[in-house]
Amino acid sequence: MRNLNLRLLKNNIIEKIETGGSTREFYRCKYRNKIAILVIDPDIKKYLRVHKHLLNGHINVPRLYWTDKAKAALLEDLGTISLYVIFRKQPELFYHRKAIDMLVSMQKKCSSKFPIAERYDRPHIKWEQKYFKKHFLFQYGQVEQTAIDKTKDEFAELTDQVLRSIQDHDGFFMHRDFQSQNIFVKNNKIRIIDFQSARIGPLTYDLSSLLRDPYADLTISQERQLLDHYFKKIKPQKIPLSYDQLIAMYRLTCIQRNMQALGAYANLALNKGKKHFLKYIPRGRQLLMQGLKECNFERLLEIVQRSRGAEVKRRF
Repeated sequence: MRNLNLRLLKNNIIEKIETGGSTREFYRCKYRNKIAILVIDPDIKKYLRVHKHLLNGHINVPRLYWTDKAKAALLEDLGTISLYVIFRKQPELFYHRKAIDMLVSMQKKCSSKFPIAERYDRPHIKWEQKYFKKHFLFQYGQVEQTAIDKTKDEFAELTDQVLRSIQDHDGFFMHRDFQSQNIFVKNNKIRIIDFQSARIGPLTYDLSSLLRDPYADLTISQERQLLDHYFKKIKPQKIPLSYDQLIAMYRLTCIQRNMQALGAYANLALNKGKKHFLKYIPRGRQLLMQGLKECNFERLLEIVQRSRGAEVKRRF
């Protein structure tokens, strides 16, 4: 298709793909003798910058067939076999280990010369907390604003603890949504999607996204095995980090990640018409409560428990 353009691609659409939380549009369409994915995204330039950076690091991302560099791109179709699909059918850890290997590779090869200025810093941590308070606690959980306001000091303490724990380990490539529905398997290889929100951030945020993923429901034993596998894989990188330090940082970033996820589920379900996200809230809350208990945030734990009343009344 020498004169390939967006209009021509739209004429070859097979189906619209219903995605998770993305506001972008995805279509499966015909392209030459293959099937490809058409992405419509007003911020496609950012996606393309991160895509090129990952390709330069030899990371398995979808092949780029075409782009207008304005709002559209045509990408390789990775199929329908995600880590989420695999783990639901057979809850074994083979592909989770391969996903961790890919994560370590991204952190090793893609942390330097990152083309996006955004970082996981204090303003972003506070944004995640505000998002969680607004959409999960107040809107979904129907917790009174006065009660939420009383937790201000503990939210501030959480922010400080996260920043202290990551201060020497916050210069790494961070996918930001490294969970089982964004990790695909094609030809027995891990392939990564939905990386357009990537930034530089803490070593353990993506690990937290993967191991305390409300979609996948890993057991405590499985989580520990994968933590051990990750630590074994990063040791050759000579990162000055003990196993205990890894666990402490991991638990704090787990809290932040699960807050962000719960805020997203609530917002998508209640404001974007994507009701199916409601079914992931119970597991997300359970994981958040686990993290708050581990790190002794008693007031935050209490207010998350208080939000449970609204969920009992809802029918998924």
